[in-house]
Amino acid sequence: MLNMHSLLLVGPYDWDPELMPRAEFEERIRAFWARIPESAGSFAVIYGDSRHHAEIAYLTHFVPKVRSAMAIVPREGEPVLLLPGSRNSFSSAERLSCFKNLDLLTDPAKAVDKWVADHPGNAKRGVLLGTAAMRPQQYQQLLAAFPDNAAPLEASHTLHSLMRVKRPRELTAIRRGCEILSAAAGVLAEAQRSGAQVTAAVLEAERAANAMGAQDVRSLFSLDGGATLRPFSSLIERAVDPLQVCMAVLHAGYWVEGSVLCSNKPHAVRERVGAALRALTSQAKAGAKAGDLASAVTAAIKPYKPHPMIGACIGNGIGMALEEAPRLDAKGDAVLEAGAVYTLCAGATDGKQHAMLSAMVLVGESGCEVLWTAA
Repeated sequence: MLNMHSLLLVGPYDWDPELMPRAEFEERIRAFWARIPESAGSFAVIYGDSRHHAEIAYLTHFVPKVRSAMAIVPREGEPVLLLPGSRNSFSSAERLSCFKNLDLLTDPAKAVDKWVADHPGNAKRGVLLGTAAMRPQQYQQLLAAFPDNAAPLEASHTLHSLMRVKRPRELTAIRRGCEILSAAAGVLAEAQRSGAQVTAAVLEAERAANAMGAQDVRSLFSLDGGATLRPFSSLIERAVDPLQVCMAVLHAGYWVEGSVLCSNKPHAVRERVGAALRALTSQAKAGAKAGDLASAVTAAIKPYKPHPMIGACIGNGIGMALEEAPRLDAKGDAVLEAGAVYTLCAGATDGKQHAMLSAMVLVGESGCEVLWTAA
């Protein structure tokens, strides 16, 4: 679900060694370097900003709450975090990571040059992670730090493949996130049943999630029966029935999301979509093709048409980013992978009634564990 992005991240992002000990990140770093030939690079340069930071957070736990940051993670040795601003911010920034080696980030190319000069044992050949979020000028400046005969390897795809299969501590965080989502959805449904105005109902659900430890909660809702979705732009001081809401919850660095439709009236399209979502989760297993799953959903919602906001896409990977690869599209060649977590969705419309429902699943070899579902 593409949602509104907070310009300033205000939730709790401090590193918690009980949830994610330093050893967890050291193991992730070793697993990443095991996939990169020694000849391809001896250090990784990772970019992240307040919106796109999955790569830097996965390996260091650090999340840039404002602006952008970089990390240099060597094959051997201690990572260094490169932060904008002044050294006055280091005392607060060091709480965000298990790695405490901090330096200022003024210019990406100069930062790489300085690190290489300070570490003469490392060949000047590196790999790049997370640079798709960099501005073109920034990216070109970073490339300039590498000589022509040692162009850096773009390794984000390699890291993403590692990130898809969730580790035990990651699953613990995701399961807790699903518990928070479930509670928030319950509060939303109760508020809607009691006749609460739209703004009040959604904010009550968000407050419930925050009270349970969510770092961030982002919601989209509908004022036209579920045909379209919108963010908050002003107070909506009226109740609606049905109330379609898509809510994303961040807990311990991991996103979960859910689409729910709350109604006090019979809703034939919602019932059919719920049945389609149950059919979808029953077929989700390692090796299942996205195209086959999408076709099953299309067949299950008949005689209704696919919801235009979902179309032929029935979900995507999810974790440290709201939308991780793969995108599960009817026309794509993606397959479900054992150990990966996905958000799966179904939606339909008859032109008057509309509904979108979703589920969070952990895929296994012979089926899936439903972590949360609206069906």
